[in-house]
Amino acid sequence: MIHALFVRRVKAEWKEKWKVIRSIVDWTVAFYFIVPALIFVGMYYHSMWDVLPNWTSFLSLDSLLFILFLFFIDGEIRTYVEEADLLLFREDSFILKGIIKRGILLTSFKNSILLGLIVFFLLPILINQFNFTLINCLFFFFYCLVWKIFFSIHNRLIHLHFYKWWKKYLCKMLTYSIFFILFGYGFRTKFSVVSVIVILFVSILIMLLVKTLFKYNRYFLRDIYLEQNQEGKWTKYVLEKSGNSTKRMLATRPWLLRKSQKIFKRDQMVFRIIESFIKIYFRDQSSFWFYIQFSIGCSVAFLFSPTVIKIVILLFAPFLIYQQSKGDWHSFNNGLIMRVYFNEGTNRLISKYARFVIAIPFLILLSSMFVVYVISKLFS
Repeated sequence: MIHALFVRRVKAEWKEKWKVIRSIVDWTVAFYFIVPALIFVGMYYHSMWDVLPNWTSFLSLDSLLFILFLFFIDGEIRTYVEEADLLLFREDSFILKGIIKRGILLTSFKNSILLGLIVFFLLPILINQFNFTLINCLFFFFYCLVWKIFFSIHNRLIHLHFYKWWKKYLCKMLTYSIFFILFGYGFRTKFSVVSVIVILFVSILIMLLVKTLFKYNRYFLRDIYLEQNQEGKWTKYVLEKSGNSTKRMLATRPWLLRKSQKIFKRDQMVFRIIESFIKIYFRDQSSFWFYIQFSIGCSVAFLFSPTVIKIVILLFAPFLIYQQSKGDWHSFNNGLIMRVYFNEGTNRLISKYARFVIAIPFLILLSSMFVVYVISKLFS
């Protein structure tokens, strides 16, 4: 009964995610973006076994340690509890513990798959640059998996026990600082007896945290609330960033472009509409920070990628910005002005112009970097 109930919940969530993926990934996106990306990633990974790229010379063991630690502290465990479980809260705790236990195991299994892909990608660097053997790589995978499971349960318990953000932040910073020292010490000992002792110690901590997680009497409602947020977090993020959902426009005082100065000198209605959309887009903090983070990420990837990958980034990354702004345009398009003054055909044309203007600064950035790269190659 417990296993069937848990499987039903997992299948329902995966079906919902699959519907979201199908709604944003049609055959054109798969053919023009996903398939070429997989081909280039395969070619790039194969070339890493022959000759390591230049950016690996800047990657030391300490920097790899810090990057992996940032990956470990992200995310939390899933328990898959629902509001209907309130009926079982007092009567049958065995069923609830079975659901929570299976949620922990499933989350750990997903973390192991993700971590396995990361270690598989790092194999050429670990073997050719850091002189790891296959046994060292397997031990490295197991060592990182134990820490990932520990931090997943640790983050969940912090979110259950603390409601105020500053208490969560303070507790996380304190524990992260302590365990970073322990993680780094076990990592730098080249997987010796000290690393085994660290693994045993962290495994004991995991068992204690799981035992604490099973004592859900005080924060069961809080656990349901966190599960609902976790269940809808992925769907909301994917739909917003792909431009397939309508974002709620806030009527608060803008924190950017407050004086609302003119961007275009022309006073035609079309230019005023495009200008208004640009200001609304960059005044929205989620869109603004996505634009900044995406620009920085693509710029870093552009710097440390071979020529073929640079061309792919230059051709396809601006289109992703163009596509992501669709959700902001849907919200902007619901206004009365757009419905009164423009028909459907003109509305679509203005949408293309406005979203293209949004992508222009990012396109100029990548084009400038590509021109500098070509000139440096010609005169080198």
